[in-house]
Amino acid sequence: MTIGHAAPAPRLHLNDAARAADILLVEDNDEFRKAFAEFLEGAGHSVRVAANGVEGLSLIDDRLPAVVISDVEMPLLDGPAMLSRMFVENLECAKIPIIVISASAELPAIAAAIGTPYFLSKPFRGEALLELLTRALGEDATLAQSPPQRARARMPDRPPRSSG
Repeated sequence: MTIGHAAPAPRLHLNDAARAADILLVEDNDEFRKAFAEFLEGAGHSVRVAANGVEGLSLIDDRLPAVVISDVEMPLLDGPAMLSRMFVENLECAKIPIIVISASAELPAIAAAIGTPYFLSKPFRGEALLELLTRALGEDATLAQSPPQRARARMPDRPPRSSG
């Protein structure tokens, strides 16, 4: 299944590494966000959703998630800026695995600047997301990069987002 299509998500059995997780999904596209959340819930996860980085930070303040899945380009506060603030404002967030998603050709560099090895280019298959989620939940996220490195991460120069 490719995320974004209307087909229902299959009920999947989770292994120990992919235990049911509290996921924070930060995505500005309403249709994609809904399909994405339904797919993850169908796989046995609990999903909280935010339409932008400001909403994402508020949900993180309410309760730390097991993993954050974030789009890169969003209004008000983009994914990289939200994640940087998250790391600076709460050191416990350094332990949270981050998965970034985007159609940007710069995604590998963006993920590296954020300090995460976990990224998916849009569009992607749901199975690819579940495999990456299993890896992220099964590995010690603190090994990916230390909190000070994540907090100081800088984004590569990229052109401003075009409307439309």
